[in-house]
Parts: sequence; structure tokens; C-alpha cells
Amino acid sequence: MAKGLAVVIESNHLLQCLQLKYNQLKSSGLMTICQSLQQVSTLTYFNIKSNKITEEAAEHIASVILSNNGMQKLYLGDNNLQNKTVTILRALQSVTSLVVLYLSNMNMTEEVVGDLVLAIKNNFLLEKLYLAGNALSTSLIQIAMACKENTKLLKALDLQCSSVNHSTMADLASVTGIINTLEALSLGFKPPEDYRFIELLNLEVRKSNFIYKAQINYELMKPLYNDADSLYDLFNQQVTNKMNNFHERMKQNIDTTSFIYSLYVISMLKVLDLGQSNINEIAASELADKLYSNTVLQQLWLKGNQLNTVGAMFILNSLEHILTLKVLDLSFNSIGYQSADNVAAVIYSNPKLEQLWLDGNGLLDTGVIQICRALKVENTKSV
Repeated sequence: MAKGLAVVIESNHLLQCLQLKYNQLKSSGLMTICQSLQQVSTLTYFNIKSNKITEEAAEHIASVILSNNGMQKLYLGDNNLQNKTVTILRALQSVTSLVVLYLSNMNMTEEVVGDLVLAIKNNFLLEKLYLAGNALSTSLIQIAMACKENTKLLKALDLQCSSVNHSTMADLASVTGIINTLEALSLGFKPPEDYRFIELLNLEVRKSNFIYKAQINYELMKPLYNDADSLYDLFNQQVTNKMNNFHERMKQNIDTTSFIYSLYVISMLKVLDLGQSNINEIAASELADKLYSNTVLQQLWLKGNQLNTVGAMFILNSLEHILTLKVLDLSFNSIGYQSADNVAAVIYSNPKLEQLWLDGNGLLDTGVIQICRALKVENTKSV
């Protein structure tokens, strides 16, 4: 595939958009394509997400950027480029037109932060920056400050990290809270690679088989588990165990109430992702107070916190006045059937609701029946 595509590229020197995400180019295939792209100077959109690309391809990607310094949208995430990404970031320092930069899940560490900050400073038109799932830790503050000081149009910022503590979270909330152009913000814990394969699963269980969209090979699993129901239960149990272990590790490390208190920007957000942020009932109450002032929220992701029934009620009550909600994720929060009425009220007040995630809770048959009655009235697309 790569060689044939390279030939096509060589005959199209005015190429502006190249999208190759979710293939299996690997480094060798990408390097072949990059050699052809160095003959192009008009490329503005380049997407090679999730292609099993490793460090050896970093210099070739950098060469493509240098020969296409009008690049506007660059998606490199979900590849194993690690700290060789620094070569790419140095090339991006010669670009001033970048609008979207996606570098999530690349196994980067704090070694890349200096060059990343310089790349941000040079691209003042940047609107979306995605850095989830890297081990950037306390250096996230430097990145957030660079965004605050140099980007005037930033709308989406994803700083979910695989290692966080309460002081980092509070500082991040304070800095991002005064970026008044933000519409989408993701903070909190992003699971490392060994856990993320569970996150990628989108299971649709059937009696005799199951279908899913994910980066995992079903044929490898099929000999081990032929029964779809038992396989689904296994994944659910693994997620629950991982969540419990995470909560135990983080219980003493994150003061979620303080970082939520610092999130001044909540009233303006359209997307808020605080998944796996150790949010308990007290923090949920603080978050709910801030959500009351938001009338434009479209997506709220709170998966894997410790809301419990009381915290969920706080959140759900604060959402009833919002008429724009399309996605609500409250999965794996130990929510009881007592919250079913509140869930139903949110469904009734949000006719545009498309996705509702409640798995991994204790709603029981009673709660599920109440919610299903509400769903008969409102046509939620995914539950």
C-alpha cells in the first residue's frame, strides 16, 4: 500500500490533505510515504493516528513538516514515537499556521516539554491541543501557561495525564480557568497503555456473538471465550478492578474539591471531561454548583469517579436546566437505583441527548425500568 500511495503522491504536488489514520503503515511504510511528501509544499492536513509508528520515523515526519510549513492540522497520536517527538516539535517551531495538534498517547515524557512549549508559542492560531495519556506530570503547568500566554483562539485542551497529584490539578485548573476562549477541557487521569485497551472497547453484545469497534484482535480472544456474555462480564470486571485500584492509589493524592473550585471556566464550556479524577460526593457538589451557570454544555464525561448516589444526584440536578446536552457519561461511579428519577429528568429536559453511559453502576432492575420509560419518550441514540 505504502509504495503505491507514494507513487500517487509524487504525481500530485498540489496535495493539501492526507488522512491515513487507523491503518498499519508502521514506520517503514510511513517513511516511504514521507519521502514522497517532501516533494510537496502545499500540505495543510496530515493525519497518521494509530499506525504503529515508532521512533525511527520521527525525522521523516519532521522533514514533511519542514517542506510544508503551512501545516494547519497535524494528528500524530496513538503511535509510539516517545521522546523522539522532540525532532518533530523542533520542526513545528518553524510553523506559524498550526490550528490543531494531536499528540495523545505517544509515551512522551517531560524531556519534550521545552520544545513543545516553543512550538506552542510560535503557533498563536492554535485552537485545539491534545496531549492525553503521556507522562508529562508537573510539566503540564508549563504547557498550560504557554497556551494561556500565547494562544488567543484556543478552544479545546486535553491535558489528561497518566500521573497527577492534587497540587498539579489545582494549578492546572487555575491556569486553564482563565483561558476564556475554551469550549472543551479535559483534565484528570488518563490510564496507561496496559489499561487503555479496555477503554477502546465499544461492545455490542448479542446472544450468539458480539461486534465491537476497537484496536484489539477478536480472533486472538475467541478461542479463550466463546460465550459473548461471559466475555463482556470479564471486561466489565477488569474495568471495575482497575478503577478500584486507581481510586486506592489516588485517594490521598488528589484534593478534587480544590481543583474543581479553581475551574472558573466551567460556565463557558461545551465539553468537559473529568474522567477518573477521583471526584467524590463533596467535589460533586462543588462541580454541580458551577454547572448551574452553564447553559451551553454539550458533553459531560465523568466516568470512573466516586460520585456514588448522592454525588450523582447533585450532578444530575444541575443538568436539568441545560437543554443542549448530547453526551453524558456517568459510568463506573457506584450510582444506585435511587438516582434513576434524576437520570430520567435529565433525559426529559434534553431532547438532543444522543449518548448516555451508565454501565458499571448499581441501578438494578428498578432503576433501569425508570430510565427506559424516559427513553421511550426521548430518542437517545446510544445507551
